[in-house]
Amino acid sequence: MTNSNLIPVFNGLIQNQPVQLCNARELHAFVKSKQEYATWIKNRINEYGFIQDEDYFVITERTNGRPRKEYHITLDMGKELRN
Repeated sequence: MTNSNLIPVFNGLIQNQPVQLCNARELHAFVKSKQEYATWIKNRINEYGFIQDEDYFVITERTNGRPRKEYHITLDMGKELRN
Protein backbone atom coordinates (compact mmCIF):
# COMPACT_ATOMS: atom_id res chain seq x y z
CA MET A 1 0.00 0.00 0.00
CA THR A 2 1.43 3.37 -0.99
CA ASN A 3 1.06 6.63 0.90
CA SER A 4 -1.38 7.83 -1.77
CA ASN A 5 -3.73 5.04 -0.68
CA LEU A 6 -3.75 6.15 2.95
CA ILE A 7 -6.05 8.57 4.72
CA PRO A 8 -4.13 11.52 6.20
CA VAL A 9 -3.73 11.38 9.97
CA PHE A 10 -3.18 14.47 12.12
CA ASN A 11 -2.72 15.27 15.78
CA GLY A 12 -5.42 16.91 17.86
CA LEU A 13 -6.92 17.12 21.33
CA ILE A 14 -10.00 15.45 22.74
CA GLN A 15 -10.74 16.21 26.39
CA ASN A 16 -7.33 17.91 26.55
CA GLN A 17 -5.62 14.64 25.65
CA PRO A 18 -3.45 14.31 22.54
CA VAL A 19 -4.93 11.92 19.98
CA GLN A 20 -4.41 11.01 16.37
CA LEU A 21 -7.37 11.88 14.17
CA CYS A 22 -8.58 11.63 10.61
CA ASN A 23 -11.29 13.41 8.66
CA ALA A 24 -14.44 11.28 8.34
CA ARG A 25 -15.20 12.78 4.91
CA GLU A 26 -11.89 11.40 3.62
CA LEU A 27 -12.65 8.00 5.17
CA HIS A 28 -16.09 8.05 3.50
CA ALA A 29 -14.43 8.60 0.11
CA PHE A 30 -11.82 5.92 0.86
CA VAL A 31 -14.44 3.22 1.65
CA LYS A 32 -16.40 4.27 -1.46
CA SER A 33 -19.74 4.35 0.32
CA LYS A 34 -22.67 4.98 -1.99
CA GLN A 35 -24.54 6.76 0.80
CA GLU A 36 -24.47 10.54 0.97
CA TYR A 37 -21.75 11.59 3.41
CA ALA A 38 -23.91 13.39 6.01
CA THR A 39 -26.33 10.46 6.19
CA TRP A 40 -23.50 7.93 6.34
CA ILE A 41 -21.65 9.57 9.25
CA LYS A 42 -24.79 10.26 11.29
CA ASN A 43 -26.03 6.69 10.82
CA ARG A 44 -22.66 5.22 11.80
CA ILE A 45 -22.43 7.39 14.92
CA ASN A 46 -25.87 6.18 16.02
CA GLU A 47 -25.28 2.56 15.00
CA TYR A 48 -21.98 2.22 16.88
CA GLY A 49 -22.85 4.51 19.79
CA PHE A 50 -19.92 6.88 19.32
CA ILE A 51 -19.78 9.83 21.70
CA GLN A 52 -19.06 13.41 20.65
CA ASP A 53 -15.98 14.91 22.31
CA GLU A 54 -14.81 11.40 23.20
CA ASP A 55 -14.67 9.55 19.87
CA TYR A 56 -14.98 12.54 17.55
CA PHE A 57 -15.60 16.26 17.38
CA VAL A 58 -17.34 18.43 14.83
CA ILE A 59 -16.07 21.57 13.15
CA THR A 60 -18.44 23.72 11.12
CA GLU A 61 -16.78 25.34 8.14
CA ARG A 62 -18.27 27.78 5.67
CA THR A 63 -17.89 26.88 2.00
CA ASN A 64 -19.48 29.15 -0.57
CA GLY A 65 -21.43 30.76 2.26
CA ARG A 66 -22.95 27.46 3.36
CA PRO A 67 -22.07 25.68 6.59
CA ARG A 68 -20.42 22.29 6.23
CA LYS A 69 -19.74 19.94 9.13
CA GLU A 70 -16.40 18.19 9.30
CA TYR A 71 -16.13 15.26 11.68
CA HIS A 72 -12.63 14.68 13.04
CA ILE A 73 -12.60 11.13 14.34
CA THR A 74 -10.19 9.06 16.41
CA LEU A 75 -8.29 6.31 14.65
CA ASP A 76 -10.17 3.71 16.71
CA MET A 77 -13.46 5.13 15.44
CA GLY A 78 -12.08 5.17 11.91
CA LYS A 79 -11.13 1.50 12.16
CA GLU A 80 -14.70 0.65 13.14
CA LEU A 81 -16.21 2.72 10.34
CA ARG A 82 -14.07 1.32 7.55
CA ASN A 83 -15.75 -2.09 7.83
